[in-house]
Amino acid sequence: MPIEQLGPYRVEKVLGRGGMGAVYSAVHETTGDRVAVKILAESLADDPNFRERFGTEIETLKTLKHRNIVELVGYGEQDGLLFY
Repeated sequence: MPIEQLGPYRVEKVLGRGGMGAVYSAVHETTGDRVAVKILAESLADDPNFRERFGTEIETLKTLKHRNIVELVGYGEQDGLLFY
């Protein structure tokens, strides 16, 4: 099932896929800001080990501040899908 909306983000298209999930181009509904949204693969969403790894990625991104690293602007879970 295609993902159309995650939180305040309108999902537009897939940018790439990897072993843990996919990255999508999206737009914040209120601000119009363009963002990249990473979503943990549905097939891994119920696996506690992968949920922990995904959470670790989020915690790491919270601490990284560099002009060449994408800034974490939000994260969450919707309908069982983890995203940031």
